[in-house]
Amino acid sequence: MKDVKVRIVKAAAVFGKMRKIWRNSNVSLKVKTRLYEAIILSTLLYGADVWPLTATLTKSLDAAHGRGVYWASHGKTG
Repeated sequence: MKDVKVRIVKAAAVFGKMRKIWRNSNVSLKVKTRLYEAIILSTLLYGADVWPLTATLTKSLDAAHGRGVYWASHGKTG
């Protein structure tokens, strides 16, 4: 679970660094979604292939992903 928490923190940090992109109304939702998937999700899930899949881990990852999707689609960063 420690590795998962570290990945969530790292993904959140990268997400925060992209604040200008998320708030930019000239960047389409499609582009924001592709950036989110390519950069944020890859940061979040790096090393996931060796994590034991538990209900707690699944809930943590779902929550982190859900927050990111909401924030990116609504131009919010936290």
